[in-house]
Amino acid sequence: MLERIVDPILVLDRETRFFVDANSSAVELTGLDRQTLFRSQPDDLFVAFDGWIPLHDPVVDATDSLEPRQVELLRPDGTRAYVELHTGPVAANRRQVLVLVDISRRRAEEHRRTMLYALETLMSERQRLARDLHDGVIQDVIGTALALSAVGLQLPSEARSRLDDLIDVQDRIVRTIRSLVFDLAQPLTPSADPVMTIHDVVRHATPSIGFPPDTTVTGMSDHPPTAVLMGHLLLSLREMLSNVARHAEATAVQVIVRSDATGVEVIVTDNGVGFTPDSRRGNGLTNLAERAGSLGGTFTVSPSGESGTQVCWTAPY
Repeated sequence: MLERIVDPILVLDRETRFFVDANSSAVELTGLDRQTLFRSQPDDLFVAFDGWIPLHDPVVDATDSLEPRQVELLRPDGTRAYVELHTGPVAANRRQVLVLVDISRRRAEEHRRTMLYALETLMSERQRLARDLHDGVIQDVIGTALALSAVGLQLPSEARSRLDDLIDVQDRIVRTIRSLVFDLAQPLTPSADPVMTIHDVVRHATPSIGFPPDTTVTGMSDHPPTAVLMGHLLLSLREMLSNVARHAEATAVQVIVRSDATGVEVIVTDNGVGFTPDSRRGNGLTNLAERAGSLGGTFTVSPSGESGTQVCWTAPY
């Protein structure tokens, strides 16, 4: 009779809490053979989340019906599926029917929409910061430099030379801020596909590098990062490519972005002038290390080839 039902069906013995029957759809969904399935209990298969009430909670015995609950189904090969669990009333023989509805696609779509919203919000804040820097901070620094130049005309030559040095410093500050404004204003809103989003970041960095980096992205479809992690990944990749453009003087750049069950890894390798442990560690590298550390990940800089540099940024799930 269970085989006539399309949805995966499990029958639970409430006394022993072991599954005692199942249809072929349930066997296929769980990835277990029938013998293993009938030696399993709900806690062996399901992981609670979103306020899920465990099946052995007294509330199950106290009511004839429960609202559907969302759980994660653990398969023996290590993969997981999101499942909506519908529980029927407990029969007189203490048997209970569980109907499983696979909602993995729905959860993936919800995740994608969450990622889009989070990154759009992040981009809006970055653009606001870029405007504040451009319209406020830069104008104040330029105005101060002009005022100092006017004052310098009334000073002795020695003092004027010192003042000119300070004006040069302000000029460098303005150039640095303008570079930050440009970086902040670049599009960061992702496409529907995280792979395309990463390629977009590389494409926007290409003009400043001078040529398109060789880019490889793997694992994103099977292990898409969360919205927060994706935002950190994109910002870190942008900073790494910006460092290449400003300092490497490279003729070849390789970008590798990998995602697997443990987390994400971003590797940028160039054949430029190189980086040594004695080199001055700028704010960009410090920010990359702090961003990775805040997520429980790592950031390393090491030589590559005869003269190049390889930077590796990782973050776990």
